[in-house]
Amino acid sequence: MNSALQNIIVSVFGFVASMFTALALWQIEELSGYSIYSFSLWFAIPVGAIACGFVSAAGYYMGAVLFGHRPTRMLLLNMVFISISTFFAIYWLAKLGESGAIGHFGYVTAVLQIVGFAIGGFVMFGYLLGLPYCDKCTKYLSVKSKSIRFSANLEKFTEMVNGIVASFNAGEPQKALVDHQKYGEESNPKGGFICSSLLRKQCSTCGVNWLGFSAHISPKSKWEGQVLKEYKFSQYYGADSGS
Repeated sequence: MNSALQNIIVSVFGFVASMFTALALWQIEELSGYSIYSFSLWFAIPVGAIACGFVSAAGYYMGAVLFGHRPTRMLLLNMVFISISTFFAIYWLAKLGESGAIGHFGYVTAVLQIVGFAIGGFVMFGYLLGLPYCDKCTKYLSVKSKSIRFSANLEKFTEMVNGIVASFNAGEPQKALVDHQKYGEESNPKGGFICSSLLRKQCSTCGVNWLGFSAHISPKSKWEGQVLKEYKFSQYYGADSGS
């Protein structure tokens, strides 16, 4: 299937998801009197609109994964356009219901919400673009294994990271997988402030692998959501290694 046809098919998925999102948001607003997309921080950051724009672009994710379509510039334009269209679809539905849901926000707020929906589309595009992909088989890689380890020992963590990097550089992914599994603990220990993960994805057709390492170091007393530093690197490798 050529790229142009895939663009059209994936765009149809995006359009359908966008219209369902518009209907759902409108219905929620009609029943509860609250518009999720209008939520903002400090009256300037349209968090709700960004989230709704992201959700409205979810159809592109489904279509792209199903048809193994790598995002293109044309698809980016489609995603942003459809995300913005969701906002206007909600406005149109509100007008049909004579609820006047958007008018009282004013032009400035409406523009911020439109921008928020557009950003949501951009975010979904970036997310798709960052997913491990097999160019040879034109499909996204699927998860084969994931190892998550916790620790409260920074020295051991540094030693483990250096070992993982050395294994990556030496082309020994299996050693990286084994060494990471031996490190730390399966659950977060008392005083733990380090979390690391090693994710392996694989192409279901040719067997090519992708190995991604990530780690978060947080304050000892504030583990939840207080990320100080993040380590992140990844590597593709052949079907005959680390399987």
